[in-house]
Amino acid sequence: RPGVQRGYGETNGVLALPDGTLMLVCCTHHSPIEGIGDFHCYALRSTDRGRTWGEATFILNTDEVELLRLDDGRILGFARLDTVYSRDVWGQAGQIGEGGDQMALMESTDEGRTWTDPVPIGLGMAQIPAFPLALPDGRLTLTYGNRQFPFGCQAVASRDRGKTWDLENFLMLAYASWDNYGGHPRSILMPDGSVITGYYARYFKDNALPGGDINRDMVSHCLRWRVPDGWPPAKA
Repeated sequence: RPGVQRGYGETNGVLALPDGTLMLVCCTHHSPIEGIGDFHCYALRSTDRGRTWGEATFILNTDEVELLRLDDGRILGFARLDTVYSRDVWGQAGQIGEGGDQMALMESTDEGRTWTDPVPIGLGMAQIPAFPLALPDGRLTLTYGNRQFPFGCQAVASRDRGKTWDLENFLMLAYASWDNYGGHPRSILMPDGSVITGYYARYFKDNALPGGDINRDMVSHCLRWRVPDGWPPAKA
């Protein structure tokens, strides 16, 4: 429809299900964004190895959802909720721009066709978006952009399959951005057990093109690190 834009927002790519179905998250949104009704996020499916896509099912009024399938069949959806969602649904007013964005967790037990209501993970506002990674020992990690000071990339972990997250024992992976325009990390687990995380940061100031294009100030970084043994600490 006129005024509606389509895209993929923040997605961690194609999710392969055990039966061979491929699933991908996409979004539509009105511009300008004034309320939660301007966002729509869907799951698309392919049963022919990606040649055609269809069976769109609604996920949530947002534009960025990262998916992680657990070995018990559940799919976790890590949703970045916009400032207007915080305002319109949870009544958390007073923020503007991305200042009210926050991460929430959803769950599906029917291969992404229906979802539980989003529940805040507990990260602060503007600690977005978050990328999930499952470790062989059952721990889950989230790497996320820290758009609060100090700007950069951080990580938290869960020992109970995402039910709770140890927010006090976070890792500061990178303190590397001039301002809050950065983050969007991606992480992959390497064969030797290390993790490679890619993210972007703003390294310069007032180097933008006429008209305010600050993308000229962006640089990409790649960090190789190891998840510490015993992290996060087990609860007594």
